[in-house]
Amino acid sequence: MAPYSLTWNGNVVTGNIIRDLGVGIYSASLMDANGCPRSASIYVPNLNLGRMNILTPDTIVSIGDEVLLRAGDAPDYIWSPITGGNIACPVCQETPARPLVPTQYIVRTLTGANCIAADTVRVMIDYSSMLSMPNAFTPNNDGMNDYFRPKSKAVMAFSMQIYNRSGNLVFATNDHRKGWDGSFNGEPSPMGTYVYIIRFGFWQADGKIEMQDKKGTFDLIR
Repeated sequence: MAPYSLTWNGNVVTGNIIRDLGVGIYSASLMDANGCPRSASIYVPNLNLGRMNILTPDTIVSIGDEVLLRAGDAPDYIWSPITGGNIACPVCQETPARPLVPTQYIVRTLTGANCIAADTVRVMIDYSSMLSMPNAFTPNNDGMNDYFRPKSKAVMAFSMQIYNRSGNLVFATNDHRKGWDGSFNGEPSPMGTYVYIIRFGFWQADGKIEMQDKKGTFDLIR
């Protein structure tokens, strides 16, 4: 029941507004006209945050490749554009994205506590594409040319099968970054000529995939 008396950190307060508080924990006590007390501990955080920043610089990526978006100096985050920017986690501090067109990404803080509560980064797209297969490799664990795999750019879909001279399948993969190490069933395959059959697709500027087939031979050299 009014009137009330307020004590803040042991000091009697007149009025209902307390100004110029620093970071810390404060004790507050309230007593009404009937002498009924209430008390609480109140934590005042530091909301004087600087500007939020995107840590990823403006960059260019091959179409279909991911770019890692990283931000900092904010209590929370939301990225946009979500759909057109193909952002994996719109509310994460760090998230991969796969833009198909030049895109300006914006990150904002949900609470708006920063003095500057948003930042932007621009990702440009390289639309060129290529895939070439080597004609030999040397799987001798010297760190050079140890795997048979394509050199590629802007490849989205991929499958490869490798056969020996007897027509037996010795290796298969659906990842153009994963190559054959020259083994079969855990044993080194013999030197000789092998056949590869691949099917692959490039990202196009309209976001569609153009599929192609390729077949050839290569030498395993030890």
